[in-house]
Amino acid sequence: MLALLDLSEATEKKESYDSFKSKRKVLAIDIEIREHNKKEILKNPFSNYIEMIKGSSIDESIIEKVKTRAGDYKNIMIFL
Repeated sequence: MLALLDLSEATEKKESYDSFKSKRKVLAIDIEIREHNKKEILKNPFSNYIEMIKGSSIDESIIEKVKTRAGDYKNIMIFL
């Protein structure tokens, strides 16, 4: 979805599309990120949109990580 938004925005502005310059990010937060799942996510061509954070979504240190990482982006989608 984020890639489509980036592509649409680039098309409207008559600019070239570069997923590495996106203003959008997916933060995936989970207590357990299994290695085989992480490998598959990282192999995906849109993996640069996804950042995985291992920990509890109610842990203060994880909340601070989310705030820090979200600060530079226009749109953030968080999966718990």
